[in-house]
Amino acid sequence: MSPYRDTIALKPISQIANSDLTGLDNLKKAFENQQSNFQVKQTGRIVKMLRDDNHKPRHQHFLIQLDSPYYL
Repeated sequence: MSPYRDTIALKPISQIANSDLTGLDNLKKAFENQQSNFQVKQTGRIVKMLRDDNHKPRHQHFLIQLDSPYYL
């Protein structure tokens, strides 16, 4: 089981230091290598809520536009 399950903490953007964020180069490299279990800390906004996955373990799907040219 993932240690990150059900551990989401939301903070105002003004309280997040840029040095705490996942570097975009690291994010791009993880995507290119199809790395799993990669925890990302970035700022952005939810642009689309997708259908929930009802298979165990249940989880939500959504599309996030980062404060960069990337989407998650």
